[in-house]
Amino acid sequence: MIQMSTEKSTSIALIVIGSEILSNQVKDFNSSWIIAELKKLNLEVNIMTILPDDTQQISKVVRSYSNEYDYVITTGGIGPTHDDV
Repeated sequence: MIQMSTEKSTSIALIVIGSEILSNQVKDFNSSWIIAELKKLNLEVNIMTILPDDTQQISKVVRSYSNEYDYVITTGGIGPTHDDV
């Protein structure tokens, strides 16, 4: 007899925020570290999105992902910069 799991897997969205990342001025190391740490917990990131420092776009994506995924993790580039929101 085959048993199917009725447990819903945890869904995770990862949002990387930073115009400096999109312009290739800064390498993103945060997302690979987060993904590795989640794997240690047997969790997987379902989607990863990189966004510029744009308040409206960030709000829109966070709101949308909050309705679609169990967890939404946000991370940035090198730390506080003049254009952080």
